[in-house]
Amino acid sequence: MGSPAPEALSFRMRTENGATQTDLILRSAAKPRVSNLGDEAVLVALLDERGHDGTKMLESAKSDATGAIYAKNAEDAVAANVIGSPCYVLDGEVFWGQDRLGLLESALKSGRQAYRMDAAE
Repeated sequence: MGSPAPEALSFRMRTENGATQTDLILRSAAKPRVSNLGDEAVLVALLDERGHDGTKMLESAKSDATGAIYAKNAEDAVAANVIGSPCYVLDGEVFWGQDRLGLLESALKSGRQAYRMDAAE
């Protein structure tokens, strides 16, 4: 019998002064349960269970400021030729997918020049 897949949800939130970013990953691998993560009440409850202010975090996630960050990240991704998610960009070279992490690691270790899509221009 295989191990159960963990339930995971990732949030990013900045403090009011914008200086600190916090990542929160909710996991329940020991006691897996099915949750509708599209239901805001479920998200708030999961966050509250883990000692966070779920209502405040959800409000922050839905704010205009968070929308602006999301839009800027999308704009930056298009400019960097990102083609999907997950995607990593090193000096203009795009590594698409978790299965490319070994190639990214090799590029970082070797210090080689990046292969760029625009190199022929």
